[in-house]
Amino acid sequence: MAYVAHDRVLSEPILREFAAQTGIKVRAVYDIEANKTVGLTNRLIAEAAAPRADVFWNNEVIQTIRLQSRGVAALEPLSDVPVVAPPIADARLRWVGFAARARVLLLNTAVADRAAVPAPAAPGLWDLASLHWRGRVAVANPRFGTTGTHFAVLLALWGEAEFRRWLKSLRDNGVSVVPGNAQVRDDVVSGRCAAGLTDTDDAVEAISSGAPVRIVFPDQSKDGTLLIPNTVAMVAHAPHARAATRLAAYLLSRDVESALARGRSAQIPINHPVPAPEYFPPRHSLRTMKVDFRAGAAKFEQMLALVEQEWP
Repeated sequence: MAYVAHDRVLSEPILREFAAQTGIKVRAVYDIEANKTVGLTNRLIAEAAAPRADVFWNNEVIQTIRLQSRGVAALEPLSDVPVVAPPIADARLRWVGFAARARVLLLNTAVADRAAVPAPAAPGLWDLASLHWRGRVAVANPRFGTTGTHFAVLLALWGEAEFRRWLKSLRDNGVSVVPGNAQVRDDVVSGRCAAGLTDTDDAVEAISSGAPVRIVFPDQSKDGTLLIPNTVAMVAHAPHARAATRLAAYLLSRDVESALARGRSAQIPINHPVPAPEYFPPRHSLRTMKVDFRAGAAKFEQMLALVEQEWP
């Protein structure tokens, strides 16, 4: 059995193809948008004494590391990993990252410039607190999913004082907190918000629908844009370990990373030299944030407490 935090419509075809190639049927349990990643993380913790799942296909990193710290997953190295030196991975390959999304700003081009105060030339995360964007920005609930990962990484990178100032500035600027990244996308597409902080898969879906939007990769002259990969890890004491290791190796294959780049999820390949998705700059020209995801995982609970204080 696989627990899958990646969107079902995107991950199910991958699992079907694995079954067709190997004859191994995969039963999958999927997360929902409102509690992305955290729901399955809590389920794995609750089942730790008698695990039902064999593999955790997460759509981010920090919850995988938190499961590792609790002895629930990612305790043994993955076997037959078809990647020589994955750029985002546990040092012993107990979890490995693949097929990343970028945390981007999605702008509605029809309404973004309608403000008395001029827009910043290349908006970054701190620019969301500017007068131009007052009351016109949406952000997903940082208690869940990739937004939680993003905020925890920023806390680790910036320190508490700066992170707290940023939260306060967003709150004072009337940032709208919505349940998930899909709602951020929808609010920007409809024009209810001029801009939103979301993931590239949601942003590309908006572009593909013909909406008047564009993607901005933030902070290219500062910290860079955060890439958040999918991760795969074995569940501790997996009941079907041999079949599970074959699935883990398959998820890390060139074919899967290529399929995720070509498909509607438009995920950024990080392990294999396959073409990047349309709409994205070449990987070598994109300034990406230097991230210690383990440090971000260690800051996750503190991040939640700060969010509760600043965005009750």
